[in-house]
Amino acid sequence: MDWHPATARALAELDQSLRPETDLPPALYEVARRIVYATGDSALVSQLQISSSVLASGAAALSTRCALVVDVPAIQVALMPGIQASLANPLYCATEAITRPQRQRPRAASGMETLAQRYPKGIYVIGQSAEALDSLVGLIHKQIISPALVIAAPPGTGLAMTAKASLRKTNTPWISLEGSRGGVAIATALMDAVIELTYYSRP
Repeated sequence: MDWHPATARALAELDQSLRPETDLPPALYEVARRIVYATGDSALVSQLQISSSVLASGAAALSTRCALVVDVPAIQVALMPGIQASLANPLYCATEAITRPQRQRPRAASGMETLAQRYPKGIYVIGQSAEALDSLVGLIHKQIISPALVIAAPPGTGLAMTAKASLRKTNTPWISLEGSRGGVAIATALMDAVIELTYYSRP
């Protein structure tokens, strides 16, 4: 996963402005700077929330080729080149999962529930569908699944914020944003950071 020289220069320039403003440990700083690079919004650093031992758990799961499950195709497409060039984990999308049609329920939520039960110890990346996150968290609370990592970044108030708050009450390793911020670009950047940290730290 070699960076283009322009990307490396941009990250180096970002370090000059961002590093003096944060006292995060090196690994967590890498996660923070990737979402700033992806969005151009340095305010996201103060909203970033990460549970304890989350990077170690994510790295261990990735190294054993666990499944990655995302809520929407945009995240799947964005992550595919990096994961194929590095760790080669299988990557699935909730909206493309074959499920029994359910009225008044988003396809992402139904697909997430199906894939979560198929890959109970997988890594989950949610950047759009609050309903998908809510379904996932419900299975966690019922102890049906035990994910290695959940990246919870659906935007919005209401269900999105409630589901993120409920996730933070579990023992599941998670990365999220405080408040209503989120989106596909942020979720992808967070997962990219975990992948790169895992790939480059291997012996």
